[in-house]
Amino acid sequence: SPPRVTVMMLVYNAAEYLRLSMDCVLNQTFDDFELLIIDDGSTDSSPDIVCSYSDSRIRMIRNPVNRGVSWSRQRALELAGGEYIAVLDSDDLSDLKRFQAQVDYLDRHPDIDVVGSAFEIIDKDGRPVRTVRVPTDPVAIRWKLLFGDCIGHSTVMYRREHALQVGNYDERVLTGEDFDLWVRFAAHGKI
Repeated sequence: SPPRVTVMMLVYNAAEYLRLSMDCVLNQTFDDFELLIIDDGSTDSSPDIVCSYSDSRIRMIRNPVNRGVSWSRQRALELAGGEYIAVLDSDDLSDLKRFQAQVDYLDRHPDIDVVGSAFEIIDKDGRPVRTVRVPTDPVAIRWKLLFGDCIGHSTVMYRREHALQVGNYDERVLTGEDFDLWVRFAAHGKI
């Protein structure tokens, strides 16, 4: 049966931090997920790092050439098997209870399409630099989205089916592909 959650991780020459990011996913307290890694034409040892894991929840798709973030996210969403999509990029870390908390929240709130959280900016050694607070009310989020992105992409979990209904990631959007998707989510549902 398909997993409850697909964890979308994009990788492009991320060898320095990739193992830490993957471990944050694989050690989650919630374990009904697949880790879908899209390697976007890496030329470093990133693919070798992914292949060094023997966990059956990992699935790697390799783009033969670098296609870019928007194209790769669009492809990942199309290939995902989970009801929910969690995003964690290859240079980001996550609390080990994150997936359980977000699945529980989405299960209890069927009217919410996207859930995220505040996040910490850390330096290259993992030390916190600052905390970024985000709005938590759907109306406040819609208002803030009028002025720019107020959602940390690597903190979100969303309903896959709703993301496809609002048009998936748009490969024509070269930067801010997440912001573009949030605006469409907010126009048709609640964040």
